[in-house]
Amino acid sequence: MSRHNQNKYNYKVDRTNAILSLNRALWGEVFPELRAAKIQWDNEKVSLFFYCDGEISESDRDSLECVGTEVFADFPDHEVEVNIFRCDYPERIPQNEAPNMAFVYFRKEKSTS
Repeated sequence: MSRHNQNKYNYKVDRTNAILSLNRALWGEVFPELRAAKIQWDNEKVSLFFYCDGEISESDRDSLECVGTEVFADFPDHEVEVNIFRCDYPERIPQNEAPNMAFVYFRKEKSTS
């Protein structure tokens, strides 16, 4: 059986499927200290980036790893990398946009201006 037929849902990683996958994976896993989440993808790897406010607890790390597992379930032919960063408010969240990258979640925060 080819790898193509092993993927029950046959999802390809494109902008729409990447955003929807991360959005769905975040359901029930978002915690108050999570400031933002973004996804980047190519033909072999999906990278998740999470930005947290304050100390990152073991429970919060576990939640974000669960998000990664849910995304992997959508794209089993890809490596999934989970990156967790501490980025305390009001520090700006890195906005470095690249091809095949999208923010999926932003916490509502008070304006610093």
